[in-house]
Amino acid sequence: MESRPVTKVAALKPGERRVLTVDGEEIALFNVEGRHFAIGNRCPHRGGPLSRGHVEVVPAVGDHSTEESRAVPTVAVRCPLHGWLFDLRTGRCLNQPQTSAAAYAVTCRDGEVCLQR
Repeated sequence: MESRPVTKVAALKPGERRVLTVDGEEIALFNVEGRHFAIGNRCPHRGGPLSRGHVEVVPAVGDHSTEESRAVPTVAVRCPLHGWLFDLRTGRCLNQPQTSAAAYAVTCRDGEVCLQR
C-alpha cells in the first residue's frame, strides 16, 4: 500500500479513534496525545475489534543504565475480548510475541493523516 491520505488531522482529536476501510481492510486509527497510530482492527487471537480496546502506556522494561540501552514506553491497545496487548506502533502482541496484528506507518502532512503499510 502506498502512502495515502485517509482523514483530516483535525477530524481525529486526541483520545479519539476511528475505524476506516482501506483496500478492503478494516483499520483502527488512534490519536493518542496528538500521536497517530494505525493497526488492523481485528485481534488475530479471536477477532476482537481492537478499535474498542483500552489504550494504555506500558512501561519499558530491562536495564536502562546506559544511554544506548534506554528503552521507551510502549503505547498499546488491549483487546476487549481477552485482554491481549498490541503495540500500536509495530502491531506486536506483548502477551504472545509470536503473534501480531497488521501495523501501518502513519504520517501527517498538509493537514492529512496518511497511512502506509
